[in-house]
Amino acid sequence: MIDVLTEKTIRVLLKSDQPITSKMIATEIGMSISSIKHNMDYVRKTIQTSGAVLNSVPGKGFWIEGEVFEKQKLSELINQNHDKSYSFAYRKNYILDILFKHNSNYTIQIFADDLGVGRNIILRDLEVIEKWLQYFDLKIIKVRNKGVCIEGGEFHIRQAMMYNNSVRLEDIQLKYLRPDEILDYRIDQRNYNYFKEVYPKVDIIEIQKLLQQVEKDTDFVYDDVSFVQLLEYISVSLMRVKDGNIILEKNILNNCKITNRDYTAAKKLFDIAIDDVQAYLSIEVRCMAAQFVLHGSYDVATSLIKEEYYDEIARQFVERLKNIIANKTLFINEGLISDIGLFFQKKKMQQSYQMITGNYFRRDIKKQLPSLYGIVLANILPIENKLNVKFTENDIAYFVMLIDNAMEDTIYDLKTLLITSYDYNTSKYIENKIKRSIDNINISKVVYSENINEVNPEKYDLIITTTPVPFDNVLKISRRVGTPDFALIEKRVKEIQAEKQEIIVKDYHLFSESLIIPKYNAKRKEDVIEKGCKLLMEQGFVSEGFEEKILQRENITPTSIGNGIAIPHGYRTHVIKSGVAVIKLERPINWTEDDKVDIVFVIAIDFETQGEIYSFFSQFYELIDDHERVASIRDAKSITSILKAVDDSGIVLREV
Repeated sequence: MIDVLTEKTIRVLLKSDQPITSKMIATEIGMSISSIKHNMDYVRKTIQTSGAVLNSVPGKGFWIEGEVFEKQKLSELINQNHDKSYSFAYRKNYILDILFKHNSNYTIQIFADDLGVGRNIILRDLEVIEKWLQYFDLKIIKVRNKGVCIEGGEFHIRQAMMYNNSVRLEDIQLKYLRPDEILDYRIDQRNYNYFKEVYPKVDIIEIQKLLQQVEKDTDFVYDDVSFVQLLEYISVSLMRVKDGNIILEKNILNNCKITNRDYTAAKKLFDIAIDDVQAYLSIEVRCMAAQFVLHGSYDVATSLIKEEYYDEIARQFVERLKNIIANKTLFINEGLISDIGLFFQKKKMQQSYQMITGNYFRRDIKKQLPSLYGIVLANILPIENKLNVKFTENDIAYFVMLIDNAMEDTIYDLKTLLITSYDYNTSKYIENKIKRSIDNINISKVVYSENINEVNPEKYDLIITTTPVPFDNVLKISRRVGTPDFALIEKRVKEIQAEKQEIIVKDYHLFSESLIIPKYNAKRKEDVIEKGCKLLMEQGFVSEGFEEKILQRENITPTSIGNGIAIPHGYRTHVIKSGVAVIKLERPINWTEDDKVDIVFVIAIDFETQGEIYSFFSQFYELIDDHERVASIRDAKSITSILKAVDDSGIVLREV
């Protein structure tokens, strides 16, 4: 067993391609420098077992030297032998596995003994797990002298099981070779190892045969993602039924239209897999048939709720995003609306349904498109409320992918008037010279000084002149129109664009010195959220209950968006007036298992008009997508410098 300190130190060293000092390691993992130094001999010995070597130079730092395969071996070594009990994710999986399988006779003390932690840790874990289970309409009950149980319908228990298991996919060790000659091409090596590890009692080859027979019976071939998800649903259903856990209650899948062919294929599957299918399995059979439809030809066999209903919600959602996204054109077509509307339908039918599985694409999308991810994340809540569903990180990533595919860059050209005292040809030359040198400018008209009385200056974003004119707010340049003039024009163009994109909010003070913490020491995201909510409440922006609302949402869909930023947020409920608390952390913390965060915006939104909402989010996400601006916030040492970085981004707060 590798202790926690050694494991964390080695992980930091593996991530760094440059020498790293004891102080840097201590800062990264939140330990003292002396602890790091005293433990380094054990770190060195552990690294040597993989064939790699720990090198060090005084004043320069430590680094691991070795071949790629040796470093890979070291990574596998710590993954297989580290002390997992300190990890909430590990404890959560362990507790849920026990409750799903046994659902009785496990007391808090037994969990504590099994995991080697105190009762209080288990109690805190159960509080978080219970909030997570609420997403699936399940709850935890504690029965004296009996133990901890999950209460809720079997259909919902299976949804929770599959969703909880699916997050393990990316961390699965590839220990088993893929049997290429007998395994379906849609099951890759990682998914094969996933089934072997998570469902060891399931014969995946036999389940594969059952699903392939369904494809023949229904005359439909599933895509890779749907095929694997159906394999898991079939595996879990057969396991649960054989253990006596039957779906007896009506559920949302009753709203899914199924054909006689789908029902027959589902009944045949149970007939083959389970001896003597009884009448009490009728709801099981119907749910299985609905799964075939849900993952396959659902666009043909729609739910009992009209397809137009979901498409209209999708259209409103996309229009909302279109009004927010800056510097891009979002093309709204029926294909985009249909794809999003269809996903809404499927999510309504099955909470655990996903179009993106595993972590790779989600991580990549958050890395490549942090601002767009943030826009979708912050604006999905009204859809969740309308549909009464909760979207996961993978769902958000899927929406981002669809939206990004429908966008292209937009250049905001400024309508410009050029005034000169030259002849036509010289004026034309100057016009072309400016166009060639300055981006985002559209000289829509050239006027000679003798015709200046015909000009209406209000029609133009920018007026450039080489001669004196009787107008205010014009840009006077030299008659030669040289390099210094281009610099003046370019500067003015940027100023006008910033002005056109300003957030204009009625007498709101969203950012203020009293809502900024330039240096905050925290180890958990819950501490940061608590601090931000406390600031907002003390300043009269939110009321009691705002923090709880944010944390409930955070348990389902974490609000880290990439680029070291998190945006926990809430709309209307418990919000008195709009405001944003800005917290800069002393050192990055793990917001999720994938994301480290050091800048947090805790956002309370209660604008009066849609226009104000669109204006705020448009400029706010321009800010967080600007790496230089984020770097200036990250480097800021004082409240004033952070506020200046926000102000410089164009987020202007003034009374209108």
